[in-house]
Parts: sequence; C-alpha cells; structure tokens
Amino acid sequence: MLLNKIKTYLPEPLKKLLRPVYHMFVGMDSRQPISVPTSPELIEYLKVKCEKDKINLVLRDGFGDCLFIISLRQQMEMEYNARIHYLIKPSCEFLMKMFSISDYEVIDELSVKDTEQGNYINETAQPLIGGLFFPHPRFNKETAPLEVKKNNYNFALMWRDFLVPGLSSVKYLEPVSYPKLSKKVVKDLKGRERRLVVLLPEAHSDAIYNISWWNSLASELVKNNYVVVCNAVKKANRIRGTINYLNLSMEDLIALCMKARTVVAVRNGVCDLCHELGERLIVVYDAWPPSEFNYFSLNVLFGRGDVHEYRNSQGLNIDEVIKIIDRN
Repeated sequence: MLLNKIKTYLPEPLKKLLRPVYHMFVGMDSRQPISVPTSPELIEYLKVKCEKDKINLVLRDGFGDCLFIISLRQQMEMEYNARIHYLIKPSCEFLMKMFSISDYEVIDELSVKDTEQGNYINETAQPLIGGLFFPHPRFNKETAPLEVKKNNYNFALMWRDFLVPGLSSVKYLEPVSYPKLSKKVVKDLKGRERRLVVLLPEAHSDAIYNISWWNSLASELVKNNYVVVCNAVKKANRIRGTINYLNLSMEDLIALCMKARTVVAVRNGVCDLCHELGERLIVVYDAWPPSEFNYFSLNVLFGRGDVHEYRNSQGLNIDEVIKIIDRN
C-alpha cells in the first residue's frame, strides 16, 4: 500500500505518472493480470475509499462484465435512490470515459486478478449505501446460483437479476463516445481504414484454438488487398502476414475496431464493447462449450440480429467470411 500512501500527498497529474512505475516494480500488466486472492488488507483499504452516501462498486473483472455493470448504472441509481461511486482497475478507466462517468477512483492494486471462486467476500447479496460491494454473483452464497447457465436464460438477464432484482425489464445504457486512435496507429494505417480488417483471435489471452484457420484467413485477406491487423496479448498468438500489435492499449484497440471495415474475433469481452458494429462484426465461439452459445450470443444479449455468429471455426468456410467482408 506504499504507493497509495505516497499518492495521498500528490496532485492528480503526478498520481497518474506513478502508475506505470508501480506496475514496473510489481510486475503487473493491466491486460495480463496475475491471480491472487483478495487480501483482507486490500478489502480494508477499499472500504476506506468508499463514499458514505453512495453505492460503492469495485470493477476488477473482465471488460464484458464491467460493460454490463456500467450499463445498468441508471437503473441501479433509481432502484437504490443513490449515486454510484466506482473503484476501478487502471485498465477500466477508458470505460468511464466511454460512458461519461466522473465519479470513480483508480486503484492500482486492482490490476491483480482475483481468485475468489467460492470465497464469499460480499457480506450482503445486494449493495448497501456506504458499503463496499464486489458486483459479481460469485461473491455471495445467496447470489452464487445466478451463475448457473439455465435454458432460456442469458448473460444479460443474469446481470439484471443480480444488480436490479425484481425488474422484469431494464434499459441498458449505451456508450456516449468511443476512444480515438493514437497518432502512432493512425500513422501505421496510412489512411487505409476502408480496407482494414481487424483479427482478434484470443480469449483471455489463451492459446488460439485452430490457429491454422486464422493464419489461412489472414493469408486470403492479404491476397484480396485488405489491410489486416492482429492484436495479441501473447507474442505466441500473433498471426502471420498481418500488422501485428502486441498488447495494444484498450483505447487504441476499441478505436481500431470501430474504424474497421470488419472485425473477426473469437468471442471475448471486446466483442461486447463493439457489438454496435453489427454486420461488420464476425464472431467465432471457439473454445466455448456449445451449450453456452445462446447464453453469450451477442444477438441475444443486445437484441440484435445482424452480428455474424458461428459456433466454431471448424468447417467455417473462409470464402464465406471474405464474402461478408466484401459486402461491408
């Protein structure tokens, strides 16, 4: 907690400058968190950061989870008659800007991924005004069953039933704005955005399932004069023949996707953030159990019908994918 004690006495610009130094010393990468249990010391520290007249939510999970939590902000504030104060990991700050949220504090220690499965660190099933709350069902014995993937149920309904229980319907907020590309990426693209195809072959930075399919797709796209960009968290997951970015910032990644002619991705949290691409988004559910397809389907979650979704890449014809891209 030494960094936070130091930051207490520093102006905000210097606090932000300290973050990369902190991560350098503790060996953390905001996109590749190490997994440790949430320590009692961290919980007590977070309680000190809580605001007494507000709901205090900790955002430390995946980007898809955080998106749904933030999207229900208005409904939660109406339900509890209180404002929400967010305590967030550094890599989630871009989401605050996307939704024009100013009531938050960045907590560097939240870069460390938790291993709290079965550890009920939430004292209550729902948040209490002034208290600390980790917004995920797994953190309380009463709410943990909500994670069970039942028929005719899905990821969005789970968040509704957890965060605003009792409501038959909810209105999810959409982003106010999206990030803009950095000067470096703009320079790399050289004005070729109309031919830009972004490949996102990773989920949770795991090894790529069916990497030969992704290599073949990239090869065919290049032959068809597309500018193919691949972002990978792990060097071993880069795709041959593409403009390879390694661990691109989330701001640049989202901005790149929104600029692209088409994004082809394995199902991951970035897909949730970019669902508004609609027909310009092709999603492959490799490494996902078939039973979870409807539970996590973007078309189901966001009431769409235009996202191209495929259960797996086995048998998915690359020519068919390229035809979709050509039409875009």
